[in-house]
Amino acid sequence: MGIVKPRVALELNEMPSSLQDGLWDLLSAHFFNNIRATPRSQYSGLSNGFQSVCVSIWYSFYRESVDDIPPRADEARSLIRERFFEWKYNRAYDFLEFLSGTLIEDEGASFRSNCNSHFEREHAAVRFVGEIIAPITNEIEHEELEIAMDQSDVLGVQEHIKKALRLFSQEAPDYANSVKEAISAVESAVKFVSGTSSSGVQNGLKAIVRDFDMPESLQKGYAAIYGYTSGPNGIRHPLLDRQEAITQDEARYMMVSCSSFANYLLALKARSE
Repeated sequence: MGIVKPRVALELNEMPSSLQDGLWDLLSAHFFNNIRATPRSQYSGLSNGFQSVCVSIWYSFYRESVDDIPPRADEARSLIRERFFEWKYNRAYDFLEFLSGTLIEDEGASFRSNCNSHFEREHAAVRFVGEIIAPITNEIEHEELEIAMDQSDVLGVQEHIKKALRLFSQEAPDYANSVKEAISAVESAVKFVSGTSSSGVQNGLKAIVRDFDMPESLQKGYAAIYGYTSGPNGIRHPLLDRQEAITQDEARYMMVSCSSFANYLLALKARSE
């Protein structure tokens, strides 16, 4: 009697056929379904919806002339498929992100949710976090980042966490600047909640202890973790001042913990209103 070994998590740069095939199926279902102007004709031209998708792909993603789009729907779809299966993992993920961004809100959320379910089933090392595919698979980390990127009332938090995640997830990760953006998200939250305008978090956290139901012991601990000074050279933090390069684990910790702390501060303010 044979025993099947349990699947293990894939490395970031791994895209086996089961993962890639499923992602193509999802792309087909959401973007390349009704492609023909005359559904019963195999050789008809492009439907309006498929033509719009193709123009976006050729002009904005391929950066090629839209005159090069094949006139027959089946040929256009086959060419898109051929290129998708030729790409390495990072280009394929860029394509998913790009097409996700062309959908209206509810449709985009549905597509990303379906992709995440497939990522989870295939033990991929990534998930959609907002509209960004990132090497984040822990559900708690994922949730904190999603909440922070949905803080529409405090655009500073939203934008800084998005930038941090993008820098963390790009092909050549920039962990130092990802940490800077994460810390800037905390500063934005502190300023918004406390009403202070001074740089750093020290004075703002003291005001939050005074005006909100935040224990002083927590304030001191948070100040030690997130506190920094801003000078001519920009943000300074113990992680950024040392000579050793920041690791992926350290950058992930700062990004997730800064998101969590910013979410906590904004929740404090919301409860007081």
